[in-house]
Amino acid sequence: MSSLPAERRLFQFGEYRVDPVRRRILRGGEPIAVTSKSFSLLMVLLERRGEVVEKEELFRRVWPDTYVTEANLTQNVSSLRKALGERAGDRRYIVTVPGRGYAFVAEVVEVAGDGSGIFPTLRAEDLRAAPARPQPVTADPEADTTEIPIVRLEDLPPRKEKAKEEDPVAPAPAPAPRPRWRRRSLLLLGGGVLLF
Repeated sequence: MSSLPAERRLFQFGEYRVDPVRRRILRGGEPIAVTSKSFSLLMVLLERRGEVVEKEELFRRVWPDTYVTEANLTQNVSSLRKALGERAGDRRYIVTVPGRGYAFVAEVVEVAGDGSGIFPTLRAEDLRAAPARPQPVTADPEADTTEIPIVRLEDLPPRKEKAKEEDPVAPAPAPAPRPRWRRRSLLLLGGGVLLF
């Protein structure tokens, strides 16, 4: 979809900017937190924006070589919608296509850049503006009213011994017997489940 190299491509929609290389989303210059799977889901939807992405393709691309339920996909879409500020019934960005999948419907602009303009970094000028050495403390050390009690070991009452004096090592109590539960085996045959 784009002639920009992947490492220089940023996606922008609404008040959001997405950096696929650094795996970050910014809203108005502030990073927002999303899970790794929710971010991967967003990337698939952004790459295929305007199209319905089938659930099977999302499973294949976001959870490769892993079996997950449809509830897991639904939860990640819900989490992503919440992070993007969508409310119930408000589908500005992600639309559910019942029985098929999801589509990213907002207008997306790809912008060139390495991301350095959207993520703040420390510059040499910032370091020069910092004070060269720590400033002296101006508080009066005598004004500190914090008291720490000091107790000598000789002043502590003697401990009561739990074991008899003639037997310094008391035997440990025997562990309680574990209940025996009937174990069941699970066998998957042609998509069916057999318990025995």
